[in-house]
Amino acid sequence: MKILKMIKSEFIKIFARKSTWVILTIAILITVAGFSLNKIFDRISEYDYYKEMTKWEVQNLKDITTGYREKNDKYSKLIVQMADYRIESLNQIKDMDIVHNEWKNGLYGEYEDTRDKLLLLSLLKSGYKLSDIQKANMELGDNFYIDEELAINYDIMTKKELEEYEKKLNNENDELNGLLLGDKGYSDYLAREIKNDKRNIEEDKKKIDNNNKLINNKNTSKEEKQNLEKSNNELNLDVEKLENIIYWKNYMIDNNVKEKDWKHQVIDEIIEYYGSSYKNLTTFTEDEYYKSEEYAECKRQKLNVSYDDYVKISTKRNENIENKFKTNVYVIEHNIKIGDGSREILKSSSFVFEIVAIVTIIIAGTIVAREFSTGTIRMLLIRPVKRWKILTAKLCAVLIFMLILTILLFIASYITTGICYGFEDYNALDLIIKNSKIIEKQFILTMLKIYGISIISVTFFVIFAFALSTVIRSVAAAIALPIAGILGGQLVQSIFFAFPKVWLSYTPAPYIALSKLVCDSYTVETLYEMNIIQHMNISILNGSLMYLALAMIIIPITYVVFNKMDIKNQ
Repeated sequence: MKILKMIKSEFIKIFARKSTWVILTIAILITVAGFSLNKIFDRISEYDYYKEMTKWEVQNLKDITTGYREKNDKYSKLIVQMADYRIESLNQIKDMDIVHNEWKNGLYGEYEDTRDKLLLLSLLKSGYKLSDIQKANMELGDNFYIDEELAINYDIMTKKELEEYEKKLNNENDELNGLLLGDKGYSDYLAREIKNDKRNIEEDKKKIDNNNKLINNKNTSKEEKQNLEKSNNELNLDVEKLENIIYWKNYMIDNNVKEKDWKHQVIDEIIEYYGSSYKNLTTFTEDEYYKSEEYAECKRQKLNVSYDDYVKISTKRNENIENKFKTNVYVIEHNIKIGDGSREILKSSSFVFEIVAIVTIIIAGTIVAREFSTGTIRMLLIRPVKRWKILTAKLCAVLIFMLILTILLFIASYITTGICYGFEDYNALDLIIKNSKIIEKQFILTMLKIYGISIISVTFFVIFAFALSTVIRSVAAAIALPIAGILGGQLVQSIFFAFPKVWLSYTPAPYIALSKLVCDSYTVETLYEMNIIQHMNISILNGSLMYLALAMIIIPITYVVFNKMDIKNQ
């Protein structure tokens, strides 16, 4: 009980200092500001730079054509006509709201391409030569796409072919104009995409029918039949992919999914999966691997990656892609919000642990050294209390302070993130995949895991600061060295993951910020491959054991030095 009273006394002494309340306040303010700035930067990223660039381009074109507008020769008229056509297109951007409608950003390139072809047709009809048009385009800053193939074919196309081609371009132009400048929205854009996908499906089916006719033809050789069957398999797969993509696009239309909705991002990833990864996650055979560019790249980097190692990495990559797809489908079907909301921001908040570390290191670095500098150490030691109990009370008080600070900063982070991004996001469940099954997990359990693991490295640096404060009795050194270690160590950790060395895996370098090994998916995947390729065994468990071993070395030394310390001359 006596040691508990001593811990309480030390704890009261910590909070009796004004400096403690000052750094606590600063820590909370920095935490609040850190999460608030995320939201501010989100808004800054929506700055409409398109409008500013448009103003600059319009003014530039007007400056270029100033002298030509006063002339009456054919080339000057060409320059002016092309410049005015471009200015008209640029002025339209102001009404498109491209920044808040990403789909318009992609569609605008198609719109520009159609308009440029219409301009080229108009200029060719007016009797301008391709060489003059290209020269004018260069003078205007290469603002137009000049379809040379269209210009060459112009002279050999019949009047009817030209009319049909121009009509097609005008129809496309009107459709795109309606989407970009009219009252049509994202659902109309999706409907257009679905229409194009269905057209591609019909084309693929026609190719399949034609291939089947050739396969059934007696005059077709065996080799040709094999190639046609292979082509049919690819076409059937393409049809299957497009049908799945159409399903999800229809889902967005039917459920009125907006572009800023979290579901949009998830469904985009699902559509991307069908477009690239669906039934396409293959692993090389051994012969294919040793002939592949991937193996050649390993050799260039002087990495000895065997085929078995490659299979493990490839299998894990494919598994991650499949798991991500399954998770995305699951969250849509069960309406579990994911994405850059409150939960994801909070889970990736590694800077909170840096604040906890720095503040607690300041307390730990002063708690013993200050007793020596003020001379109060003598008063403390004349009491009938064993020295190890005094030191234990101080260390426990520091660790309890660290725990309370962590809880306070978590609460500050939780509230700030909730205000900025919405508290309702916290009600959703986290998802993990175990044995190919999706398991729902309470968000608070995920955060306890992240905080519990991340605090391990922080605890070690706090103990290190406490040891320095006790052994060398210098406040400056006791604070500066651990802070330099934890901040500089993160740079070393980043360098290690960029340029891994086996010998460094036996040092604390990979484990400075354990939170990265928990919640940073890129680091986790990189670490898995690194362990296989470099034949290392980096893990959270090994990192925790390493910090425990170092602490078990530092703490006894600290106690021995303190017990044998001559206080008379202090």
